[in-house]
Amino acid sequence: MTRLSTSTVLPALALAVLFAEGAHGGDLVTTIESQLKERFAGGTRYVIGSETSANPHPWCTEITAGDPLLENELVKPYARLAGRGSASLLECDYPVPGSTRRGWVVVLAATPRNLAERMVNACNEVAVDQVETCVNRLMDSGDSTVPAGSNGFIYPITGFVREPCGGGENLIGFRHGVTIQYTDGPANKDKLSYCVTTDETPAWQREVGLTFGTFDVFKVGRLAAVTRSEASVDGDFPSPDEGTVEGLNAAAFQSYVRDNEIRAVETAYDRMMVIKAALKMGVSVPARR
Repeated sequence: MTRLSTSTVLPALALAVLFAEGAHGGDLVTTIESQLKERFAGGTRYVIGSETSANPHPWCTEITAGDPLLENELVKPYARLAGRGSASLLECDYPVPGSTRRGWVVVLAATPRNLAERMVNACNEVAVDQVETCVNRLMDSGDSTVPAGSNGFIYPITGFVREPCGGGENLIGFRHGVTIQYTDGPANKDKLSYCVTTDETPAWQREVGLTFGTFDVFKVGRLAAVTRSEASVDGDFPSPDEGTVEGLNAAAFQSYVRDNEIRAVETAYDRMMVIKAALKMGVSVPARR
C-alpha cells in the first residue's frame, strides 16, 4: 500500500473539514456524533462492548505505538493510525453470548466524530439538499446494506467476529474489513470451516488471524456495506479463485477496502461511504477523486 503524502492528505483533510463545518454539516455532525455515542454505550459495536467515557472498550486493549503487533504483516499498514485520535487500534478478546466461549479480533474503531464526519461529508457530496435524509439512511440499523446495519460500524483488520452461522452465534473470519475463509495453516491452501462452531481458544484464533492464509474472499466491505460489484465504479475487483490468495497477501478488493478505511480515518473522506450514499439516494456516483 502506498502511503498518502502530506500534500495529498492535507488538501483532503481541509476539504473534509469544509464539508463537515459547512451549511449542511456542523450541527448535523454534532447530532450524529451524539447519536453514535448513545448507540455505542448500549453495546452496538458488539465486539468492543458498551462504550462509555469511563470504559470505552471493555473487552479490548488499545494497540499503541511500539507494540510488536504493529509489525505483523496484516496489521502493519494500519500502524500509522496508532494514537491518531480519530480511531483506536484494538486487540479484542471478547465473550460470545450464552456460552463460555470467547472471540479474538483486531479492529480499527473509528471515533463517533470521525464516523459522523464521514457520513455527513459523503451526503454533502451526493445530495447537498437532502443531507439529513441521506445520513439517516446510512444510520438505519435495520438495513443490512448500510453502515449501521451491516456491522455496527466495526472494521475488523483480522480475526474472528461472532455472527449467526451454523445454527447459533458462532465465529466467522475477517481480514481488512471483508469476510473471508481461512486456510488451515500458514503455508497451505486447504480450508478451515467457514463458521467456527467449536470451542477454540482466543490464543488459537490469534494464531490463525495473524499467520494463516486466506482461502476465499467474500464480496462486502463491511463498514460502508459496499459490495465488490458496487465498488467497480473505481476499478476492477474480480473475485479471486479459492485458495489462490497466498499467505497474508490482500486481494484487490481487500486492498481497496483497507486503503479507503485508512484514508477515511486520516481525513474523514470516505470514498466507499460516498458510493453507498449515492446508491441509497438514487443518484449517480460522483467521479473518484
